[in-house]
Amino acid sequence: MKKRLLFVCFFSLLLFQGKAQQYQPIFGDEMTQWLVTGKYTIPEYAWMDTISAITTDDECKIMEYKSRWSHQCGIIGKIRTNETNSKLYLIEPDSTAELLIMDLDLSVGDTFDTKTEYNQFRTLYVEGVYILDGKKHIQFNEDTGGQTRKMFIEGVGPNWGFEPEYEYHLICKQNDFTQTYSLENEYFKDCDFVGGVYIDNPTIERNIKIYPNPASEYVIIDVSEISLENVYLTIYNVLGVEILNRILSDSETVLDLSDFPNDVYFFKFQTSEGMITKKIVTK
Repeated sequence: MKKRLLFVCFFSLLLFQGKAQQYQPIFGDEMTQWLVTGKYTIPEYAWMDTISAITTDDECKIMEYKSRWSHQCGIIGKIRTNETNSKLYLIEPDSTAELLIMDLDLSVGDTFDTKTEYNQFRTLYVEGVYILDGKKHIQFNEDTGGQTRKMFIEGVGPNWGFEPEYEYHLICKQNDFTQTYSLENEYFKDCDFVGGVYIDNPTIERNIKIYPNPASEYVIIDVSEISLENVYLTIYNVLGVEILNRILSDSETVLDLSDFPNDVYFFKFQTSEGMITKKIVTK
């Protein structure tokens, strides 16, 4: 009888610990950003938005999105996590009701109702639960309109974005200017938009200058019109391979390119004001 009682207590303890499991947090301390694209994943048709957690209000993060093409901004609403970070709730603009938009406690066979256009709901079925790169993934029976199944990803969020009315496809996520998630495919390399430029803040486009372009032996990088605090440069080739990374400590930098093969390169700048990628051709 005592053994049976001990077994029941031990099993109950394990069950309690499982229910109280702590997950990786969704939000950074300062800023969290998700780069998402529409359902088309080829450069000629893709469009891109940045979804950002911009402020904290009553333990919620106010979510804002910026369009890549028009730079229009809009408020998605407020999002909060529960105490274990296993659930995300959305409070839409002009609403007080909370909508559950992520649940990491689901199991295979469970269902989840997601909001669609015209305030309708569609039922998703869990077909897989697994750990990848140290993150729990809940996989559903529908795709995102892109190349992957719809998923909840621990520490990342729903891989189809945060606006229930539209189809998105998550490219990458950053916490406090540190990349915490990236989608790898032949079109999107390390969160950059291959074949174009991604502008998180239009002011940065004007205030970061690189010349000459095309370049031969060197380029001059002029950041004199922005704050030098936390200006990071990472250079990638067309295959998405990192070639160089450094912190820019001077308002004007002469960068030697004599060892760079003639090709196309992407100069990615991360600053306290946002991020931008510029394309440089060497000849």
